[in-house]
Amino acid sequence: MPHLPRPPPGPRPGARPLARELCVIEIGEGWAIRWRGELRLVGTFETMRQALNAALHQAWQQKVDVLVQQRDGSFHRMRPLPPVEPEPRRKRSASSSHER
Repeated sequence: MPHLPRPPPGPRPGARPLARELCVIEIGEGWAIRWRGELRLVGTFETMRQALNAALHQAWQQKVDVLVQQRDGSFHRMRPLPPVEPEPRRKRSASSSHER
């Protein structure tokens, strides 16, 4: 029997493509980020704020949405906004602040 080439990895032809979304989930005493439908974790964090910031940053780069797990187990969808550049700070001269 001749060797048949394997089909390329991914969804079957005609199948609905899987949505690429990052999920922020609670695991034990911490929080993690993973791609929807995958078991492998992208990253783990101590607080929800750290995980959410990292997920939103990566979601902006990948152009995907973020699903955040709520306390009741449901998920809330977030769309990342473009990063905001910090405003430039004025430098204070050391001599003017000490002279009076």
